[in-house]
Amino acid sequence: MVVLRIYLLRHGETDADRQGIIQGQLEKELNETGEEQSRRLALALKGVKFVHGFVSNIGRAVETATAVMKVHPTLKWTVHPGLRQRYFGELQGKKITSPENAPSAEPIEIFVERILQWWDRDLFSSDIVQQLFENDRDEIKNVLVIGHGAYLAKSNKGFGLAKRL
Repeated sequence: MVVLRIYLLRHGETDADRQGIIQGQLEKELNETGEEQSRRLALALKGVKFVHGFVSNIGRAVETATAVMKVHPTLKWTVHPGLRQRYFGELQGKKITSPENAPSAEPIEIFVERILQWWDRDLFSSDIVQQLFENDRDEIKNVLVIGHGAYLAKSNKGFGLAKRL
């Protein structure tokens, strides 16, 4: 039996993270700390044999994946918009002051549906993952997913996992 082990990782730090600014789907580059976090993450994952990597198409996640690519140069990646952070509307780019939603923010129900759809349709039903289960050998297949804080927190909550692993 094939066991699928999924590594869920958040991108490295940005200046907006440090300043308490809501990024949502804004493009923000990793800061020096985030670049170092990404390098350390890559080194920590060096001994893990991944069969595939998935990453959000927002730059800070791609930057983090780029660091991992340096220690896993043959790993095939799928850059996927289904892993994008929640859209926070007019709150994007502003300081976090309250948990209220902006009228233009992606409704939480739609965000959660988008997350579930990615897991079901874009991950588990994908040809990439389905091919992993074609053999009868007992083995573990590791998949790497690099995304965003709110996205991963909602995914973890949906699976009954702790907010931070």
